[in-house]
Amino acid sequence: MPRRRLFAYLESLPAGARSFSECRVRGEVLDATLEWLAEVESAPDPVLEDWLQSQRPMGKALEWIPEVLLNAVSLQIVDDGYPSDESWLNEVYRRQRAVYQTPLYRALLLVLSPTLLTMGAQDRWKAYRTGSELVVDRWTREGSRRLTTATLRYPPGLHTETHLLSLGEAIHAAVDACGARESRLELLSAQSRPGEARLRLSYEA
Repeated sequence: MPRRRLFAYLESLPAGARSFSECRVRGEVLDATLEWLAEVESAPDPVLEDWLQSQRPMGKALEWIPEVLLNAVSLQIVDDGYPSDESWLNEVYRRQRAVYQTPLYRALLLVLSPTLLTMGAQDRWKAYRTGSELVVDRWTREGSRRLTTATLRYPPGLHTETHLLSLGEAIHAAVDACGARESRLELLSAQSRPGEARLRLSYEA
């Protein structure tokens, strides 16, 4: 099966596995992503095997791992398991909502509004990632809808549009878990540029 997205991403990296070394993500995120790869009945591509082994010497990821490795594995999941980016993004959303339905998260999110949730988004981002920044604006009203804009700043080339939208879907799922109705997520291409992506979230107030 051709892995178009994976190989296009690897070829775009300026220094291969050493690219964007300042950008790291918690190791447990990689472990969960590899479990997802197994669920689509696939195994890591041979070009990723040595790289993965260096980050998972005991079968579990180190505390912090390169985010480019996580991104590469994610793109292999799209290539191997989903006919389109849209179907992949729907699954990202579904899986995140399932996480928020667990007893621990359900009890927490019952007492949070979308506004309160996004106020802490920047700190939660820092707890799981280094080398990039997420800033969520205050919610405003436009007619009957509430809306906000999230700005993600990162080294140009770290993320593809597929990655950006999947990160947005994780926020989207969290907002819905707080009771948002008829919510929508949009990548504001006209307001984005290399190294800075703007995503708009809105819901019916």
